[in-house]
Amino acid sequence: MIHRLPPLGSAVRFLTLVMLLCLPFSTALRNISEGLLLLAVLFSREFWTAAPTLWRLPLVRIVILMLALILIGTLYTSASAEDAWYLIKRYQKLLLLALLLPFFQDGIAGFSGESMRLRAMRAFAVSITALLACSLTDYWGWTHIGHVAFDTPPGDAVFISHITQAYLFAILIALTVPLAWASPTRNVQLIWLGVATITAADIMIVMYGRTGKLVLPLVVIWLVWEWLRTKRVPRRTLLTALGGVACTLAAALALMTMLPGSPLGQIFTEIHDSKQSGKMTSQGGRIEFYQKSLSLIRARPWTGYGTGSMLTETRRLAAQATTEVGRVVTINPHNEFLMWGVQFGLPGVLLFSAFCMAMIRAAWRTPALSGVMLRGIVLVFLSGCLFNSYLWDAIEGHALILALGILLPLHPGLPARDALPRT
Repeated sequence: MIHRLPPLGSAVRFLTLVMLLCLPFSTALRNISEGLLLLAVLFSREFWTAAPTLWRLPLVRIVILMLALILIGTLYTSASAEDAWYLIKRYQKLLLLALLLPFFQDGIAGFSGESMRLRAMRAFAVSITALLACSLTDYWGWTHIGHVAFDTPPGDAVFISHITQAYLFAILIALTVPLAWASPTRNVQLIWLGVATITAADIMIVMYGRTGKLVLPLVVIWLVWEWLRTKRVPRRTLLTALGGVACTLAAALALMTMLPGSPLGQIFTEIHDSKQSGKMTSQGGRIEFYQKSLSLIRARPWTGYGTGSMLTETRRLAAQATTEVGRVVTINPHNEFLMWGVQFGLPGVLLFSAFCMAMIRAAWRTPALSGVMLRGIVLVFLSGCLFNSYLWDAIEGHALILALGILLPLHPGLPARDALPRT
């Protein structure tokens, strides 16, 4: 029966590239290409041939358990059916992880898996670079295409929110620097390194958002670690270098935090203002989200309140508040761990933590340039999940799942410590 199905690998890979290219710019095109991709996968010979192998992967099993928990949560949720369905649609992207894996492997349909994986990541890097160019032209006043829904400085939010933009820019650095390391010519190396440098400058200077500024030092430390690993330096030298870089970056962040007018310096000012006067501020609202979420988890630690219940429950708590910041409600607590904890209790937190650990393990075992890129993307995702609900977010979650589906091998080996290949 499987052999009667057509080989649709080329169509699946093409639609995946379309999703990567339009991800920062067009929600409609992304949704259309995702729907066509799902149809192509389900009617393809490649997917059903590889299906038994997929079930053996720990990450795929955890994803299936996560989706099952979300469906079970609809049976006892305190939310409306509309809110529960909205949450399901937000997390249905998890399916793409298992669906894409068979189409980017070596020896399938007579093409080189690593070559196709790198081609896809280059396309993604080019797409985000176009977003970077739009951010810079807005900042310089050459264009005025900033997202009107966000009252932010020019260049801080172009087409998408500044949170999403910072996430994609951090991923761009995680893609372009390894591509530069592995590039065969000096000119190509300089181009990729130039893009990475400009991206880091955009995050620190152009963008007002704070998440990118907090994640960027971790990306730099990771890049130093990856570079020294490929050079096979002694362990003591590696740790000394990492310690020096970490201390330098920590000092720079501390200095920026001490400047009252800087975005990082206003974090503590906003929190203090919300506590003292009760008024709503950006960081004061986040602290309120965290406090409400922890209160809800303590009330129902084992079951949570069900799928899509965040808005309903924060609205219930807000009705009892007396301050402006206390009356704030949210569908997104800006922390992925708390998102799972409120809806599904501690089992939800543990399951999402298992998902994170499985990603780290799989990225660690992924060889060659694919492994370097995947480790960087996973680092950006996990560090950002402390400040935002990245898996819940549409673009952020799709970027992670697409990267996992493209870069992960079906047969992971031992932890990789290989030199970067020339591309």
